[in-house]
Amino acid sequence: DILSGKVKFKIDGNKQVFPDGVLYSQKPYKLDKSIEIIGTVVLGEDVVLKKNVKLNNVVIGNSVTIGKDSNIRNSVLWSDITIGRNAKLNGCVICNSNKIGKNVTAKAGMILAQGCEIGELVHIEKDVTIWSDKVIEDASIVSNNIILGSKYKNSIFEHGKVIGQSNVELSCEMATKLAEAFGAQLPVGSTILMARDYNKNSRMLKRAFLGGILSSGINVIDYSAIPSSIMRCNIAMHDKFVAGVYFNQKIDDPTSTVITFFNNEALRINSDVSKKIEKSFFKESFRRVDYSKIGEIEQLAHELEYESYKKEIESLLQIHKFKCIDCRIAVDMMHGIASEIFPNILNDLGIDNIMFNAHEDVSRLSNIKTLSKQSNTDMSAIIKALSLDAGFILYPYGQRLDIVCDKGTVLGKQTSLYVVLTLLDMEAKKAGVKKRVFLPTWAADIVYFENLEIERGQYANFKSEDLEKYDLVATGEGNFSFTEFSTHRDSMYATLKILEMILTNEVKLSMLIDNIPDFYYTSTQVPCTQALKGKMMRMFLQDAKGKKSSTVDGVKIWLDENDWILMIPDLYSDNLNLYIQAIDNSRGEAILETYSKKIKKWSK
Repeated sequence: DILSGKVKFKIDGNKQVFPDGVLYSQKPYKLDKSIEIIGTVVLGEDVVLKKNVKLNNVVIGNSVTIGKDSNIRNSVLWSDITIGRNAKLNGCVICNSNKIGKNVTAKAGMILAQGCEIGELVHIEKDVTIWSDKVIEDASIVSNNIILGSKYKNSIFEHGKVIGQSNVELSCEMATKLAEAFGAQLPVGSTILMARDYNKNSRMLKRAFLGGILSSGINVIDYSAIPSSIMRCNIAMHDKFVAGVYFNQKIDDPTSTVITFFNNEALRINSDVSKKIEKSFFKESFRRVDYSKIGEIEQLAHELEYESYKKEIESLLQIHKFKCIDCRIAVDMMHGIASEIFPNILNDLGIDNIMFNAHEDVSRLSNIKTLSKQSNTDMSAIIKALSLDAGFILYPYGQRLDIVCDKGTVLGKQTSLYVVLTLLDMEAKKAGVKKRVFLPTWAADIVYFENLEIERGQYANFKSEDLEKYDLVATGEGNFSFTEFSTHRDSMYATLKILEMILTNEVKLSMLIDNIPDFYYTSTQVPCTQALKGKMMRMFLQDAKGKKSSTVDGVKIWLDENDWILMIPDLYSDNLNLYIQAIDNSRGEAILETYSKKIKKWSK
């Protein structure tokens, strides 16, 4: 009202008159001719206005920089603020020590507390309050107040998952809205499966999610606590289930929960479906059905599911070999929920085993690094002391598998992959066929397998019919999908299949390892903002000129027959993912150092 003249208030200081307005300041400013002053504008000290800035009824404090082509109206800006070019702020209050990126749009009523960082291309809806010390990622759409947590992501989903701090970023309110957005994509009256781990945060958020999904007219079969691999098997085996949702504690962050969405093929939803759910979530375009069509919950004790899972395994494996051949293994369940069923499967198959950590323990799971280190030490010691044939470490939630050889060595991820490929190669040779394998572009490729047809490609947005063409789908990260059983990862079946191949071919894991050549392989992340990722792709493509290269997934450059570097911009964080393979350590380290320097130079 003061700036528009509705309230009479004398503004002290120097007065400069412009064609469409008046500028007040302690000392006169010499502004570029392209700058527009409309209405009443008050500037503090050390304010920098770039070309084509338009100010309309604005009060600005000290040490503020506004980028070119920005338009700010009816707003109050405190001190120590930097605003990038082409920003559009209307009716906003910006407190001290804030940084606002390029091409940011904020509608009327936005209040930005101090110490925040707003990324580029961010869009902030009306009447949003952002509390202090928040980081808003590039290209985010902010439609609600940001009070808790420290970071606001530009996308809800990451590879079919929603990850957030329990009761902070992932609150019950958000879980309910997420369920309503998901339910709006499914037919009314359809049925989905839901399950969780035994963590109390998973239980809380699943219950909140249930309310939202039922309100959209979707029926739910609730398995309560069950391994995700078993829930996924049931989705794949029954046509009546259109989707599945699983809740679990984040394995490397006990403060966070992961909600994973599966389609009717038991595969994680693809990016197109994720975007549809996000659009519905942000616009709140939910489907609230008539009271007579509200969904129903059916709770199952899952004994039948466990039994059908076990029978499916028995129908595919040569189970007589487990009983006829003398074989002893150690298995560490790492307090995962699969401990409810896997020990029984091993015993029923007649596999002589020593079991570790086959019970629930929330406190030990909250520090997975310590648990993993202790598990590796214990497994190595017990296998060597008792001369066992092998060891298997099943990470919680039934997907990742680590292998321990008969000499007590815990195999690295790439070595584990090569051991499994070697066993599969033996199986193919014995059967007189070629077996097909799918690996991601980043998997090591230094060893040739005569009886395997290995295809490498982008590890995303799969369809079940595509995966069924392969005998094995692996990641090189301890995940194995033997498609004779399922097209999704399952560490329980993978353990049994690997053991069967060891027994069938009458080999020791240590012997297989000795035949794998030593080589260098590493994966690492290098910081890179979203705005620079396009430039990095261009620079890597330029660097690839005259060399063998591939752009199937990121940019892969061969520096020699076996030496290569692969750069994939991370879709969900400000990083570049680098994967390097070389014939030996010295060459691998040299490649890493060379490209680290190049990335640093290109970032300037």
